[in-house]
Amino acid sequence: MPQTQTARVPWPDSGDKSFSSGTASLLLLAVALFTSPACCKATPFSRGEPIPLGPYSVTVNYVETEQGDDGNTLLSVHFRLVQVKTVERRLLPDTGPKPPRFTVVDRDGREYRFKSMKAGSDSEDWVIRFSVPPERGGFSAVINNPAPRGGQPCVATVPLGR
Repeated sequence: MPQTQTARVPWPDSGDKSFSSGTASLLLLAVALFTSPACCKATPFSRGEPIPLGPYSVTVNYVETEQGDDGNTLLSVHFRLVQVKTVERRLLPDTGPKPPRFTVVDRDGREYRFKSMKAGSDSEDWVIRFSVPPERGGFSAVINNPAPRGGQPCVATVPLGR
């Protein structure tokens, strides 16, 4: 059998021919930053429009407001969260998908985390409540996609009209 030879590619300097741990760490950090959802641009959607997020489809339907006991305004965001059945999900039943993360931002970019969340009469219908200062407005729902698939947004925004 003929013996095969591999070509050697010279490094720019004649020193060590391996990555240092510092170089490898920087490379991993760069890959993580550029593939992280935090580095992507938000994709706008309208209320009533299905948003593909990993193995889910999320639809923000409508929002209600009421006065909270603490003087803040309670935003109740009604949405539908449907798990899409895929071949991938059926083949990997032990790897439960992470649900999307919801927050609300006001017109100035201030973020509010949810106060409570409950399922409606149908297990796919949900209400998530946010406590916001009454003087704030211009709210949008921000939904982070923990497992974006090809063509899916890593972050979706939906104006709430309040």
